[in-house]
Amino acid sequence: MIKQAVLGWLVASVFVRGAASETALNVSWGDHIMVGHGLAELDTPEKIRTAMARWKEVLNVRRIFWRVSAVALERDYVYNPEWRGKYRTTVREILDRFDPLETAIEAAHAQGLRIYAYHTIFDEGCPPTVLYGGTTPFPWQSKFTRAHPEYLVVDRSGVRRQWGVMEYAYPEVRAYKIGQFRWFMEHYDFDGMYVCTRSHSPPADFADEFGYNRPVVAEFRKRFGIDIRTEPFDKEKWRRLRGTYLTRFFRELRTALPGKTILAAIPRGQYLGPPYGNLYLDWQAWVRAGVVDGLVVGVISGKWLYPNQPRTDREKGYLCSQEEGLGMRPVREDIEQVYGPMCREYGRLLFLNAGGCADSAPARRWSGLTGLTCSSLSSRLYTNQAFVPDHPALGLSRARFTIEFRIFLRRYTAWPRVLSKYNHNLPDDEGRGWEVMLDDKGRVQMRLNDGASEHTLLSAGRVSLGRWTHVACVSEGKGGRMRLVIDGRTDPETAPAPARVRDTPCRLYFGEYGDGAGTRRLDGLLDEVRILNRPVDFPVVPANPYTGSEPGTIALWHFDRGTDTGFPSSGPVSGLGGRLKRLGERPAYVESAPGFGRALSLDLP
Repeated sequence: MIKQAVLGWLVASVFVRGAASETALNVSWGDHIMVGHGLAELDTPEKIRTAMARWKEVLNVRRIFWRVSAVALERDYVYNPEWRGKYRTTVREILDRFDPLETAIEAAHAQGLRIYAYHTIFDEGCPPTVLYGGTTPFPWQSKFTRAHPEYLVVDRSGVRRQWGVMEYAYPEVRAYKIGQFRWFMEHYDFDGMYVCTRSHSPPADFADEFGYNRPVVAEFRKRFGIDIRTEPFDKEKWRRLRGTYLTRFFRELRTALPGKTILAAIPRGQYLGPPYGNLYLDWQAWVRAGVVDGLVVGVISGKWLYPNQPRTDREKGYLCSQEEGLGMRPVREDIEQVYGPMCREYGRLLFLNAGGCADSAPARRWSGLTGLTCSSLSSRLYTNQAFVPDHPALGLSRARFTIEFRIFLRRYTAWPRVLSKYNHNLPDDEGRGWEVMLDDKGRVQMRLNDGASEHTLLSAGRVSLGRWTHVACVSEGKGGRMRLVIDGRTDPETAPAPARVRDTPCRLYFGEYGDGAGTRRLDGLLDEVRILNRPVDFPVVPANPYTGSEPGTIALWHFDRGTDTGFPSSGPVSGLGGRLKRLGERPAYVESAPGFGRALSLDLP
């Protein structure tokens, strides 16, 4: 029965035959062992083999991009003693038992899949004085940049350097990084390299702050007769000069890895963007010259790892920022009119980084794409899934509503979603709508997007573990407030309500993030989920189930009459029945609180 459900979901949601029928999977193994549970933990050979088979069967995966950073950190990096995380001890314990790279390669090849070593080129780490995410000492730094800080990008004064980002104008830098890639190709039977521009490096204070190293200064003076450290100069010529060194790196990498496939993972746009700077990204030259066999476009930087950064990318002077939509064409236009035609002309592969693939079927029909690249942590393979198809009544566009539910929380996790009609992976931000989530302390957060900005409210009170709690999230619309009620107590925290909420084309997901990819899972039970088209007060906790006929009710999900395929709505609006995808062995419905029938059971894999 599970296999039938998986195949049904596959046909309906994920695999739409067309121009982009192939799926490639990013497997960040270090994240799996730290946040994965059960099969998703990938901490034994059996789990890796089982996951590989299911990725192929369920997601139509044909290529695996397996991140090799755990092994690279052991070889080429130093862990900072000030960091107290358990990552390294976990990795070492697993490496003492078996080699996950060997196992992954054997398992992929046994399934007829191609597997690539996924490694980064702007991610050398920092000393512990740099706060990772603005809160904790940075975990690691490469031995190379510890011994040679002069190879990090430098500002015009020649004093300040950006940690983690090297200047590829130095032959020594290119040789060091190519040596890392060659080592993985010589010691493991990878089919090629997935060269990624993503980074954990802290962002610069402004976009053109770094990149004034001696070789760049000397070459600019040779070409244009100007000293860029002391004289005014044409910044675009400087940006393009720096881009030639990245092209040179790929040329040298191609020579060093004969017969191996090289894929370059880059952001969209003509400049590298945050957190590195406005370095010119001459992907056209790479495609024409054949120094890469394909591109994976849409790979965002790690800027989001530093939420304490006060200014926007536009304010910092960036010419391109995928996170902010700065300097970006619409995604479909990029694929069908820019990247696609050129990759097709020169016979190169082209993948679009799609985050989770469950709601990305429309992109598979775009011409020019080889396929989509998705995250393995976001793949729907491990647990049951509950959602309601998109419906105009769920858009809550007037921003005047109440979202109400009863929740039984088994444990606190990091930002699990309760209800989510929000998918940041959809093109041009059209999926950013509304959602309700919890933080790792059980506090309730409501997030609304009005099409231009986010409006959030985080409670002071919290949902307790191991007992039923009633929660209501209220938005009063233009001129009003956003407010929360927890167990009949109005929370002291409020915020201005938006005038509207973006009506997204997304499904409404229960207990996970709204891209349908299985991330940010809730470990608990939900019951009496109700949406109203007006603000409501809750002086006391409702003592009995609703009927669905209460004034203002749009939808009401009791879960009492739920089946293996779905659950009806008892509200007056038709077409709001929920659907269930059985991808696990665990029951979807369990006994609720006395007098409330059954509840929807959501848990971590």
